This record gives sequence, C-alpha cells and structure tokens, in this order.
Amino acid sequence: MKNIGSNNNKVYLILLMLAIIFFTPMNVFANHNQEGNESETIIFLGNKNLAPIIYENKGKAEGVAADIARKLGERMGCDIEIKTAQWDSAQNMLLSGEAHALLQINPTPERERHFDFSEKLLKSEFSIFRKSNDSNTNKIEDLRGKKVGVESGGYPYNLLRKYKGINLTTIPDWGSGFRMLGFGLLDAVVVDRWIGEYELAKSKVRGIQMVEEPIETSYSRIAVRKGDKKLLDAINSGLEEIKRDGTAAEILNDWEGEN
Repeated sequence: MKNIGSNNNKVYLILLMLAIIFFTPMNVFANHNQEGNESETIIFLGNKNLAPIIYENKGKAEGVAADIARKLGERMGCDIEIKTAQWDSAQNMLLSGEAHALLQINPTPERERHFDFSEKLLKSEFSIFRKSNDSNTNKIEDLRGKKVGVESGGYPYNLLRKYKGINLTTIPDWGSGFRMLGFGLLDAVVVDRWIGEYELAKSKVRGIQMVEEPIETSYSRIAVRKGDKKLLDAINSGLEEIKRDGTAAEILNDWEGEN
C-alpha cells in the first residue's frame, strides 16, 4: 500500500520551498562581502569638512552628497550608513575595508590605481580665492612663489603639487584657511567654488575674492575598492534612477538655496 501521507508531506515541502523562492524580496547586497547570514550595511564615507557638499554636524553626516546617498540607498534596496572623516583618512579607510564607498571624490590617475569610479555625481569648479586687492593672482602659473592653502589628500593638492615653485600649505579646515588668507598668512586658497563661497558666507571673512575662471573643472564620483563591480553596478543603476526621476536635481536645488 502506498504511503499517501508521506507523499503529501513531500508535495507540501516542495510547494513551501517554491513559495519562499518566488515571494521573498531579493537584495543583491544581502551578502555583500560577508561571511554570515545577516545582511550587511553598506558604509559610505565622506569628507567631514566639505560643507555644503558633505560634512559632519553634531555627529551626523549632512550635505548634498549625503542626501543623494540616502536616496541612493533606497533605490539600491539596502541599508546604508554615512560616516565622515578627515579626507586622507577616509580614503585609507576604504582601502583597508573599513567602508564600502567614498562620496564626492574626483578621479585622478593615482586614485584610479586604487579605486573604481561611478558615473558623474556633482560638477566641481576648482577656483583660486585670493585677497581682493591682489589682481595679479588669476591662474595656476601666478601661484608660483606663493603660499597656497589646500586640504591634505584633496584634489587641489594632487593637482598643484605637479607644478614647481608653488608652496602648498595644508590647512586644518576651510574656515581656518580663509582666516589665514585674510590675515596674510596665505597668498591664496584653492577649493571647489561652491565650498569656498559657502564657507566665506558662513565665516564672514572680508576682503577675499574668487577668481571667476576656475583652474580646473571636473565631475566628482562615488568610489569603490578596485574590482568591486557588484557594488559599483548597483550604485550606477541607483544614480541613473535618481537623475532620471528628478530626485537628484531636487536635492541640488534645495542646497543651492542654502548658499
């Protein structure tokens, strides 16, 4: 005699397994670079001193790139955490595996040896800020023989160190840099114009002017460790979606109103 109860149990188990497979939401990051069964949070790192693009405020990451990253996490369907650090430390933290991605980083040949980069994030116009009465400092060549404030590990530092005769001075933060410029301790500061204009308006340092023509224009990206194609593809897909549906433009417009 056939064991009908046993056969029914087998059929039930098969149907149950199929239901789990077809009706459980799939998340491509559920096991991203992990060895356990628990879902891993994707950690984005940003510069703690780059207001209004990304910065730390009372222990929380804020700014344009932080808001974009939060919406990006929603589109990617995964939990994310946004942290900030000193910029040179942040880059080392990604390389050592303490984070999964860097926010707001401009590609350079040196960086491309260590990181893979997403599609475009934000436009960067790196500009010279100098004293208002200094009409002779307008381009890179004019910086030779002068003390120029830059951020350690930042794009202007990597750009200007290729030019002989420019005395690069690492500044602790942009507010300090502009105060040093105002006091005559620096001859110029080179930074993304949006960051520079925001900081000047916030600090109310007087007598400083931005040169209208930027020394270089590029687009920032999101960086991942070299070879992390799975995460990079998901980031690019999410970026494409928030650009297409207007979310990125809305975030940008909100923050431009803050400047």
